Amino acid sequence: MNKYKKLKEKHQKEFSLFPIFFAFNKTQFDEGMKTLGLDPTEIDKLFRSSSGSFYKKTDSQKLNEMLVKQRKELSDSMKKNKFLFDAFNYELSNHEYCYTWDNTDALNALNFTLEEVNKDKRMLKILNKACGIQLCKNIGDYSLKKSENNFIKSCWRKLKTGWAIIKKTIK
Repeated sequence: MNKYKKLKEKHQKEFSLFPIFFAFNKTQFDEGMKTLGLDPTEIDKLFRSSSGSFYKKTDSQKLNEMLVKQRKELSDSMKKNKFLFDAFNYELSNHEYCYTWDNTDALNALNFTLEEVNKDKRMLKILNKACGIQLCKNIGDYSLKKSENNFIKSCWRKLKTGWAIIKKTIK
């Protein structure tokens, strides 16, 4: 299983269990206050974020600790090549890189910039590998049975062949 996806799901579950609610109208607000065990008039006991979320002031330290822990887990995991590959591969797929050939949204989702990745040889190599696999999805020849190097070489040969056919057609 994709280790990045597994960590994302773990963090989402932790966040989902946190006593917080989102409200964008009075009815949602009143219902959310009930879930926190508060009367809708007790707004002085709440923190409100810019995203429309509300939580008890007494829970602010717990929320901060959870978010700091999650950021550290993610940051520590990104130091592992397999995890970083899983992260790039997941986000590239999630942002349809195989169709757009634009990795900007995937990098943004991971809080990376292209400049940052280009400066780090390890990250750049892993990103290029993930991009290659995503591009090969369009060819429809992705097989886990093949070794990754042979698979990538096969995809690049097919891309070159496809480009040669296109160039002949244009002439």
